[in-house]
Order: sequence, then structure tokens, then C-alpha cells
Amino acid sequence: MTVRPARVTWRVIGALLLVFPLLPWPDWSGAPDTGPLWAPQFSAWGLGALVTAVAALGVGRLLAGKRPLRIPWLRGLRPVWYVGTLAMLATCASAAIAVAVFQRNPHNPDEMAQLLHARALGTGALALPVPDVPAAFLIMQTWVTDAGWVSQYPPGHTVLLAAGLLARAAWLINPLMSGASVILLYLLARSLYGRRVAATARFYFAIAPVLILLTARGWHWLLATARIARLQSVNGVATVLTAGAVVWIWGALGVFPIRLGIYRDSLPSLKLHPEQELTSLGAARAVVLVSTSWGNRIIADLWALGVKPGTVEQAYRAVDACTLQELREAARHERWSAARITEVLEQRMRESVPAPLVAGWPDPTLRLWPDRRLGPACERELRRDLQGFTLYEPLAWRGAVREDGLVFARDLYERNGELLAAYAGWDMWRYAPDPADPDGPPALRRMQSPGVTPAIQ
Repeated sequence: MTVRPARVTWRVIGALLLVFPLLPWPDWSGAPDTGPLWAPQFSAWGLGALVTAVAALGVGRLLAGKRPLRIPWLRGLRPVWYVGTLAMLATCASAAIAVAVFQRNPHNPDEMAQLLHARALGTGALALPVPDVPAAFLIMQTWVTDAGWVSQYPPGHTVLLAAGLLARAAWLINPLMSGASVILLYLLARSLYGRRVAATARFYFAIAPVLILLTARGWHWLLATARIARLQSVNGVATVLTAGAVVWIWGALGVFPIRLGIYRDSLPSLKLHPEQELTSLGAARAVVLVSTSWGNRIIADLWALGVKPGTVEQAYRAVDACTLQELREAARHERWSAARITEVLEQRMRESVPAPLVAGWPDPTLRLWPDRRLGPACERELRRDLQGFTLYEPLAWRGAVREDGLVFARDLYERNGELLAAYAGWDMWRYAPDPADPDGPPALRRMQSPGVTPAIQ
């Protein structure tokens, strides 16, 4: 018997993919969270997917003896019309969700970082200039390099977002790409497996709930479906088609409404458009100080001091927040190098077990030792958290280009002097929840005396 190297290679890759989630990568990386990657998600996704897949294949086998349903008018329909219609429907569905659920705003750090970099590309530059006050502007998934401030991602999608920004419709890029993906998947499947497989793949891809919610991020399982559908027997095709239909029904009727509700109702601050409100108020040259959590400012400060993002993340997930506060103050006043700060952080992580999370705190990522005696600076930061905060990252890209006349920056409180000096003569606004309602939505308030943010001392 001849063994095909390609087949063996793909089976080894498949086996590795199955084993990969079972390995305790967080534990090996030194992070405080341990265990396999799939454990927190299994009850929510894995078990349901397993039961549904088994049931779908069972139903498919029971119906495998039936002749597949033939629709004469579909058989005579030209692929260009059929594929084009499905692509248009996929685009319209994704665009409707983008408007109704996401309010045309980015909802994950990847998009925020790429949109920020796209602002640079839209001006004809490969990178943004390094911010005047890095701690007030840096966000996750971005890097300060010798060439400037960039996102960590390859520029392909960022270029498309730059085109969308120039057209003042960056939110439409992903829906348009979902439609394009339907066409590309059809062409790929047809070249690999023929028209029948291509027709099956394009149809399931276009109506997939994951495509509607996350636009073009469902290639992996749809290409797998296309490969499985390369069965020449009527029984095999009927099994795959029926299984796919059952899985789609489970996703569309079971998972999709739940996920839609979660996206619609969670993180309401991501649904707001303060830039539109400022425009309606006639603000032409404005700096908006965004009130963020203590932890968020600690992370941004360490980035600004030159510590690598990976080291910052590990330290934040292990070291007491007040210790990090004291360390960053010492590093700033004594002008420590990034290497020395990193050495001290690594020493702190080695010296003790991870500090516990503060139960019930507004920022669920904050870590403090319960018996620790807090200094005045730490107590002040805790009071600020209790008066309310919001997210800065979704707004960073909107003010990334100074020439636009609208800049969003973290509120650094008593350290705002350098930032305000860099934007002398600009109107100053604050974007934060009302201290009387710290859990409420953030609102814009013009600052009368912008030296230090009022009421938060």
C-alpha cells in the first residue's frame, strides 16, 4: 500500500489542531491563569456543538436513502446571478447588524488598532507620529517603533479600512468583504472540487450566522465543509447537506439570537458617538479627556515608559496594583530605563504569588492584597474608580490625526499639564460618567479650568 505524504501531513496537522487546545499554554507562559484553553468555553460552545454535530450526522444518515431535492429553476440559474445574489444578501445582512447592533463602532481591540493605523495610511503616511504624551494615547495591539506609531497587524485589512475612512464609511468595509468572501469562496471551491461543492459551500457560507455577526471570519469551518462535501455518492452528499442544514438551524435559532442580544446589550458605551455630539455642539478644535480605570492608566504608563506589552500584561495579571503604582511613580521621577523597569517587574513577579482580584470592584481586573496598607496615591485612585470611568480604546482612532481638530486622550488628572500645554488654545472637554451615577453612560462636559480635572482629587 502506497502512503501519500500529503495525506499523512494533513492528518498530522489535524491531530495537532485537536491536541493544541488541550495543552495548558497559560500555565506554561507564566500567567496566573492555568488550565487548558477550552475549559472556560466548553459548556457554552463545545458541548452544544458536539451534540448538534452528532445529531445532525445521525439525521443525515437516516435521510441518506432519499433522493436529493431538485429545484429545476435553480438548476437553470446562471452561477453569476446566484452567487451575486447571495453576496448581496450577505452584505446587506452584515450591514444591518453593523448599524442596528454595533452602531457602526468597533467592538474589539483588533479593529480599534487597525482603524488607528488606517488613519495614518489615509493621510499618506505609513505610521502615525509618536504622541506628545504617550501615556494619554497608547492603546493595546499598537507599537511605538523607530518609524512611528503603528498597529501590530499586517497592513492588508488596514489599507481597506483607510479607503473606508476616506469615503467616510469605514464601518461598511467588513460587510462588503463578507459579500466578496461569498464570491471568492465559490471560485475557490469550484476550482478545487467542482460546481456542486461550490454551490453547497457558497450557500452555507452566505447564510451562516457567524458570517452575519463577524463578517468574513468563518472561512475555516466552511472550507472544511466544502472538503467533506467532496463525496461522490448520493448517500454521502445527502448526509452532509442534511447535517449542514441542521447545524445552520441550531445556529440561526439557538445561538444567533443569544449572541445578538449579548452584542446589543453589553458595553453600552461602545454604542455611543461623542464625536458627533461635539460636532453638533460646534466644537472645532477640542481635546476630550476620557476618564479611564486606574488599571488602564497603569498599563498605559508602563507602555509609555518603554516596557514591552507582553511584560506589562504579565505584571498586571500578577502584581498588586498599588505596587505597580509606586513602581511607575519611582520610574518616572528617577528616570529609570525600560530595562531596569522590566527587571524590577520580573523580580516582583518572582517574589510572590499573584495578588487576588478585588471582588465586586467596578474594574474586574484590579488586583490588591486585602491586608495591604494603602498610601494616599492608591486611595485617591480607588476613589476615582468609584466615581466612574469608561473605555478609551474605542475612541483613540477618532482623534489619531491632530489636523482633524478633534483629539481624544486619557485623563491623566494631576499629570494633564504636559498634555494641555501641547494643545494650548484648544477647547477642553471631559468624557466620563456623572459621579452621582458612576455606572451610567459617559457624557461630555466642557471644562472651565482645565489645569486638573475637577472633582476628582
